[in-house]
Amino acid sequence: MKIPEKHPVLVSSKQLLFQNPLQIVDAVNEVLDSGDEHGMGVIIQRFIESDYSEVVFSCNPLTGVAKPVIEICRGRGEQLVSEK
Repeated sequence: MKIPEKHPVLVSSKQLLFQNPLQIVDAVNEVLDSGDEHGMGVIIQRFIESDYSEVVFSCNPLTGVAKPVIEICRGRGEQLVSEK
């Protein structure tokens, strides 16, 4: 999804990343030390226009079965994340 540069979520994320890097390390370590088997990650990167987009799940998000699921569509990928 393309987020405007001034969007509060992106601004907050950048502040956290660049002003408090040790806080991120502490948060990651806390999750790793919790013993939880499942976690979630967020990747923030520069947006580029694309011919195709894909989402790869390491396990089926509907069943939890440890079998990879790959979804591909033309364009930016809004179809993938909007469940269309």
